[in-house]
Amino acid sequence: MRLQAYRQVLGIPGLRSMLVLGVLAKIPVVAIPMILTLHVTAEQRLGFGRAGLLVALWTAGVAVGAPFQGRHIDRHGLRPLLVVASVCQALFWVSASRMPYPVLLGAALLSGLVLVPGTTISRLVISGLVPEERRHTAYAVDSMLTNVSYMIGPALGVALATQASSTVAFRGVGLLLVVSGVAVIVVNPALEPGGEDRPADSARPPLRQWLNRGLVATLACTFAAGMFSSGAEIGVVGALQQRDQVGWITPVILVFGVCSMTGGILYGGLRRSPSAALIVACLGAVTLPLGLAARAPWLALALLPAALLYAPAFASTASAASAFSVAGARATAMSVYSTAMTVGTALGGPLVGAVLDRWGPGWAFATVGASILVISLLTLPLLGHRARGAAAASTTPSETSKLEPVMSLAKHVVIVDSYAPTMRLAEHFQRAGATLVRVQSTKEVPHVYRSSFSTDLYVDNIVHEDLGTTAARIAAYDPVAVVAGGENGVELADALSSALGVPSNGVQLSEARRDKYVMIETIKRAGVPAARQIMVGDGEQLEAWHRSIGGRVVVKPVRSAAGDHVFFCDTPEEALAAYRKIDGATNVFSERNHGVVAQEYLCGTEYIVNTVSRDGHHRICEIWRTSRLAVNGLSDLADAAYLIDRRGEAQDRLAAYSARVLDALGIRHGPAHLEVKLTNDGPRLVEVGARIAGGNIPSHAQLSIGESQLDWTVRAYLDPEGFHRGADEDYRRSRYVANLALISPVEGILRGYRDLDAIRRLESFHDMQVYVQPGERISRTVDDVTYAAAMLLLHDTEEVVLRDANTVRFLDGAGFYELEPEGEGA
Repeated sequence: MRLQAYRQVLGIPGLRSMLVLGVLAKIPVVAIPMILTLHVTAEQRLGFGRAGLLVALWTAGVAVGAPFQGRHIDRHGLRPLLVVASVCQALFWVSASRMPYPVLLGAALLSGLVLVPGTTISRLVISGLVPEERRHTAYAVDSMLTNVSYMIGPALGVALATQASSTVAFRGVGLLLVVSGVAVIVVNPALEPGGEDRPADSARPPLRQWLNRGLVATLACTFAAGMFSSGAEIGVVGALQQRDQVGWITPVILVFGVCSMTGGILYGGLRRSPSAALIVACLGAVTLPLGLAARAPWLALALLPAALLYAPAFASTASAASAFSVAGARATAMSVYSTAMTVGTALGGPLVGAVLDRWGPGWAFATVGASILVISLLTLPLLGHRARGAAAASTTPSETSKLEPVMSLAKHVVIVDSYAPTMRLAEHFQRAGATLVRVQSTKEVPHVYRSSFSTDLYVDNIVHEDLGTTAARIAAYDPVAVVAGGENGVELADALSSALGVPSNGVQLSEARRDKYVMIETIKRAGVPAARQIMVGDGEQLEAWHRSIGGRVVVKPVRSAAGDHVFFCDTPEEALAAYRKIDGATNVFSERNHGVVAQEYLCGTEYIVNTVSRDGHHRICEIWRTSRLAVNGLSDLADAAYLIDRRGEAQDRLAAYSARVLDALGIRHGPAHLEVKLTNDGPRLVEVGARIAGGNIPSHAQLSIGESQLDWTVRAYLDPEGFHRGADEDYRRSRYVANLALISPVEGILRGYRDLDAIRRLESFHDMQVYVQPGERISRTVDDVTYAAAMLLLHDTEEVVLRDANTVRFLDGAGFYELEPEGEGA
């Protein structure tokens, strides 16, 4: 058992206070059946039959009302529901003792419908605050605290009703419910994982998506566990009564309670939660033979295995329900979970009692044990291991073979659209022990990546169809993370991570993290300074806007990357021509451009800021200063990047500005690649990619500082504690690094490079990648995908790197490239 797991969970800010509030809300709820029973039998003297009917109606109200409460929370948030529930509970419990029995029946039903949902709130808060990998520990704590509530609540209710009066008991219950409701209103805890925002109405999942097969299977297991909760209690009391061993009832129940708490503690300390179906199946199996114990001591001993499994059964089903819930319907799912438990508990007792009266305790235990075992075994194929979110929503029998990898204990990481420029991210995850699954957002591999495309590092390559189907296939691998491998995978990675319940930036701002116009508008709304811009509707509008602001403007697609179709325009006529070239053209991802943005040109040095975030805690991994050339018809073409120190006047301004941009765009988890210009007015965003930096930039930084954005991304997802411990430490350069590109000014069939060996002989030369080989067509360099070659300079002395960089630029020119005469070559 790992006590550290409990320290980590209970150290999460806000969780302990909400667990305490949860106990405060649960104590009056579990006391209510006892108080209602004593009121009807002792105060109104109407007998246990009518008391049972009253309790049954109140319980029915709770079971029926919970899903509607959950749906209301999903649509409108927690506070409006709690205000209504608190007021209704106050009105009912203040006046209930004076109500005639027929009126009390109807009022109790209504009170159950609008009960303060303390249990559901506790489970939602755990889902919202606790990382998925620790959630089973948190639910174990919640399950044990629920046991404590059951120890305190009924006893407190009996004491108040018998020592004072049912009126005092009723008002005491009402007071506790109102106090707990108001306290939660004040705290207003986060209910979505990772602080994810509640989706807009248009984004709410349909019934078939949130009530997926995984959740249905979990509800069935929860119902079965609820049957044991009441059935075992009735069975123990009945068995001991029939054998004239009534004096043993309290000791046996006490032993059961202690062992249940012990089982919960052991379960919460596990590194990994077993399947909920497996735990509940074991609970059913050990219940079967309980009736064979002839004497009380033997019955107490025989109960030990069931007692040890009791708290884990509820903790594991709660964890599974949380995992299978989807964004926009989490509260509904967890409320339906509560209903399944309530219904199971309500039916388990009468079932065992009826069998007990007719055939004795042996058959009573066998009946409830067999029922639990059958139900859980039927769900085992769907809950054979923990799965997440939309998970099994669309899994079909034909996909059964895809569930086989689930049995592996390896951590699976899903990378969306991983291609050659970011392949090193996959390699780093693999070296850290993760098993990789690749998702491809497009049916075809973009043309620019086809020659280097490989799936060798992955156990599966899933081509995206629709969100439900893709999420179901991924869920079979029980992933701990879904990461965007490239620019075109950002939005799908957001949707999948949100649906699967792993650390996610959510979907509300996904467009802003991808669409360059929406991106700038979003950060400006958050108060972050940014460039003036327009979304181009037509050429005439663009020309008029350019004339109104004057100077140079940048015209580019709203969705692309690698400098593709980016034009720097000095006149409205140039801007119009650029717009016509961009609109409808095929971009670097083999997609047609739909949308063009025009922005004021930002004058100043451009920097690259690479970051990684976890839970909104941002790490500055590396900062690069770029240099630019005015060549090939472009006034701002990047030709080199130099790794600079973490600290300095410019770096401090860039880091602070970048953190504001990340917060504004909702980038709370994972890597980001920011391009920022330091203008005379301060830092201004060019654009940001919510993914790892391309061009092997992080790997080049690693040669100098010993780690990079790649290492921190792996750490953020696989070792979040380690990430948080070191995220604020500054990186330090041990060597000087420059990343240079060869800028081709020519077009044609390349015969060869005249001075490539001279570059290789430079003192700081470290490595080179030649993109265009002799015999291939070379183009003028106009963006990131038309560089002729790229090289890395590395040295202990900065002056050597700077000198060699200047030498490369001196050598690179029209004479550097030898072309085949026109009409010859391939």
